[in-house]
Amino acid sequence: MFADDVGSNDRFVSLVISMKKIPNKEKHKPIKMELRHSLLDPKSTAVCLVVKDPQREYKDLLAEKDIKFISKVVGIAKLKGKHSSFEARRQLLSSHGLFLADARVLPMLPNILGNAFFRAKKLPVPVNLTNPNKVKAELEQAISSTYLRLGTGSCVSVKIADLSRHDESQIHANFDRVVQQLAKRIPLGGWANIQGLHIKTGTSISLPIWLAGLNSLEFGRFAMEPSQDELDGRKGAQERKRQAVQHKSQNKKRRLLCTSLDGTGSE
Repeated sequence: MFADDVGSNDRFVSLVISMKKIPNKEKHKPIKMELRHSLLDPKSTAVCLVVKDPQREYKDLLAEKDIKFISKVVGIAKLKGKHSSFEARRQLLSSHGLFLADARVLPMLPNILGNAFFRAKKLPVPVNLTNPNKVKAELEQAISSTYLRLGTGSCVSVKIADLSRHDESQIHANFDRVVQQLAKRIPLGGWANIQGLHIKTGTSISLPIWLAGLNSLEFGRFAMEPSQDELDGRKGAQERKRQAVQHKSQNKKRRLLCTSLDGTGSE
């Protein structure tokens, strides 16, 4: 997520996850995954927080809670006004490494921010700002996590380490922490939907570290149980087929009855 934010792709180690089944829809909301050691250093990377109006209320809240790692607070009105031009949004995009947003305004942001944020993979990460006493912890967790963004392909990647900041033990700790969360984060079955795991940097090839076996045992390549969507789809197809057969049978009975009545009338 942070390749465009803090430097070259070469610096980052990514975990590439290939799935057996592809999600039906692309999800713009990033999936948060905790790390032992943060990818982002807020001292060197600017963080922008998008909030409900009035933005002054949230600026005062950050000051009250002594939250100094947020570089800029911007409300929806300012996004639609001061930052409405292409150049203003481009500058906002390029000057911040990470965007966070109050979860209550998140649904309206893709249309307001435009395609540039989407292409740069900088659509804001949702945070819960409803409890003032928990805001600092919520924001700290948000900037210390990494994020998985699901597309419409069979492979997704998530950054797990920065080679310029993390040593071997820290990379290993981050890898372990992310892998522990895959069962709950990967759609359509968790581990059962994982075809393989690879490690790569911006310039390396993908190195396989785990592949599903060619068997029907647990986690095997052919072990996938049908998802609930598939079961519902099959059930619906079976019901439509049953109704079609029933309709055809009823039509046949009506034709036979009409033929019988015609024959009786002619006598």
